[in-house]
Amino acid sequence: YSCLADDLGIRATVPQLAEALDALTEAGEKVTLSGAVSRIEQSRPAPSDGPSKPVFNAFAGGYAELYEMLAEKSGADIHLDTFVSGITFEAKTSTYTIVGQGVPGDAEPYDRVIVATPAPTTARLLSKAAPEAAEALKPVKLASSAIVGFKFDSDAGLPDSSGLLIAADQPGVHAKAFTFSSKKWPHIKNRIGDGAVIRASFGRFGDDSLAREDEDTLVDYALDDLLAITGFDAREAGVSEIYTQRWFGGLPRFDENHLATVATVREKLTAQPGLDVTGAWAGGVGVPAVVADARAAAKRVREG
Repeated sequence: YSCLADDLGIRATVPQLAEALDALTEAGEKVTLSGAVSRIEQSRPAPSDGPSKPVFNAFAGGYAELYEMLAEKSGADIHLDTFVSGITFEAKTSTYTIVGQGVPGDAEPYDRVIVATPAPTTARLLSKAAPEAAEALKPVKLASSAIVGFKFDSDAGLPDSSGLLIAADQPGVHAKAFTFSSKKWPHIKNRIGDGAVIRASFGRFGDDSLAREDEDTLVDYALDDLLAITGFDAREAGVSEIYTQRWFGGLPRFDENHLATVATVREKLTAQPGLDVTGAWAGGVGVPAVVADARAAAKRVREG
């Protein structure tokens, strides 16, 4: 979530832990974090004797494979570089008009609309079509981040793990996490051979300074931090490729009021026929949660 623990709500981010804490309360037992964790561990099924399944899955050719297949199979008209500034609603015909620059079919009415944008953008777009929902959405705040990807000529000395998270108070370190992509994903290792692909992450909620830092500085921070934390001398390994991606407002903060906020927005939208919302702020951070929420939104507007 790119947030400190104090910025997050337990029920919105670790619902299993919240349920375990509730169970301790209901049982009249002492409510402690360690007690709740023990309850969770005891409820887990025993490990099977077969090979363990990976926690995450990926596309061998990247998510472009999914995007391109969806674009082809859906038959949708896809418009890039189109600026949408708002959505209006005509009560007499129960239709919506998408307003903006480069929007195809000027003033063309739509009977169903799904808005899949970050929370602040969604609030602005819905300000006329669903003002109460837009107002309820305003408390959702976002965190920004920057990602620096590297390809190294060698992975000698790189820890044999999928990556690491770094404590916010780690002295002299700027990165918040490293993903050892070529260790985590076998298809990447198979593609690059002896080298290594590593991703460094920067930025936390309330501080966009690192997300806005220039690329050369971020690269130096990443290489220095990697050496300090793991002992892997990335410069010695040989840097052959670098790619930087910035995500401004990419991650919603799931604070202690977030679930109630989403529920209020959903409730306010029930009065608007054929209009729904989806996105990480609505369904949860991560691809599985986003896909599930998008499917639910599509089902609601189709059946509504």
